[in-house]
Amino acid sequence: MKSKIYQLVLTTTEPISHHDPAMGKTGNVLTFNRQKQFVCRDWVESPVYRNLVDAVKSTNKMPESIAGIVSRLNVPEWLAVAYVRQFLDIYNKGDGLLDGMERYSMMENRLRTSAIQCHTLHRMWSILVDELQLPMHSARCDAAISVFYPLPPSLQYQMLDIMAEQSRTITTLARLWHATNKRQTEEYCTKSNVPFLPEQMIEWEYDDSDIPEPEKQIVLDIPAISVNSIRHQMLREPLYLHLCDALNIESMPQGHGDLAIGMTSIFYNGGNIQKGAKSPNGAFYLAGQIRQAFPSLDLLGGTTSSFDLGESVVKVSAWIVCKENLGCLPESLQKTPQANTSIFAMMDSITRTRHATSDGEGQMIYNYETLVKGSQIFVEIILTPYAQGLTEGALATAISYYDHNMNIVGGQSARGHGHVQVAWLTEPPTGQAEYKAYMAENKDRLREGVMDGTLCSDKKVIK
Repeated sequence: MKSKIYQLVLTTTEPISHHDPAMGKTGNVLTFNRQKQFVCRDWVESPVYRNLVDAVKSTNKMPESIAGIVSRLNVPEWLAVAYVRQFLDIYNKGDGLLDGMERYSMMENRLRTSAIQCHTLHRMWSILVDELQLPMHSARCDAAISVFYPLPPSLQYQMLDIMAEQSRTITTLARLWHATNKRQTEEYCTKSNVPFLPEQMIEWEYDDSDIPEPEKQIVLDIPAISVNSIRHQMLREPLYLHLCDALNIESMPQGHGDLAIGMTSIFYNGGNIQKGAKSPNGAFYLAGQIRQAFPSLDLLGGTTSSFDLGESVVKVSAWIVCKENLGCLPESLQKTPQANTSIFAMMDSITRTRHATSDGEGQMIYNYETLVKGSQIFVEIILTPYAQGLTEGALATAISYYDHNMNIVGGQSARGHGHVQVAWLTEPPTGQAEYKAYMAENKDRLREGVMDGTLCSDKKVIK
């Protein structure tokens, strides 16, 4: 017996909004969900680029006290601090969101989100300026900024990764360097009423061993669609709604409809074992009864109030069709325009407003990333060899219901996001007619099983 493999592609007819939950507390900028992965780049670089690093350090001399503090940083870390300090030197003059007491907290948050959203230093600068609502810098600053841009891509990636993951440390060191630089002028010290204690300005020293060799394979934070989201939106939610339709059950959430909360939960999100519950005798046998009665639970698994039904029989994978994921794509998609475009070129930023206070007065501007219209998502579904025929029918029913009723990926569909078109790359699963017929023929028994909490087993399993 072999597993059955089904492949389909989702083509976006509207931008997809799919936010990273880890960025929920970083202000009003929401980045697209990301996952780390190895990426192969085909650039050609000379392994010796000390001259490029030297050009940066010669134009970014430090007060002697700062040199001591940053002496143990490696090359990407020091360059990241110097880059952010250069930003502060130019913009920390009370402009935009760098004004006021909260400016450095705002800076830290925006630095992280900006570094995550891009893969080049000049792109990050543009995003950071935009998100902090800052004006165009003076032409006399062009040379100081541009000296960073010839740095090799591999080194720029490392800097951006450091700024994203160590935003607080980088901001702190850059702020200290920036503040110490200002105290090197007597005029500033007089105006600020602080002692004028000039220091010797020196160049940073580093060893050749601190310079990383250019690598074709690097680890990047790549925009990605959560497989859990695909599994829920394409399989679990459609099967729950189809079950409610077939059994004539009101499908309102959170226990407001015909079903108890626990019963809604097992079909809609997998269920929860109650705190302190003990697995009953014969739980394995009960699980078998439930899975046989409800093919959707056999397909996806779930938990009752006191025990787990066991592993699902379906495995789901999903990749955005892009250059970075080329090796994961089937041959039929590898020559498409999307497959030969970088994922970073497919990201867009959308600005909206919302009420800033509970009484509805005032507005707050917020930004979020989206995957552009016309992008594609490759989905692979593997059904294990021991799946029942009706279980395959449940899979076919789920995707058909999804395609015809709720073809959404991600969130914010009420704002015009996430609609997709479904196209099969292989033959679709079979058994949809048999599954629907089974649900109709056994309607009364199945309905009684969900209403009394037994799920058609010998015991009440949902409290």
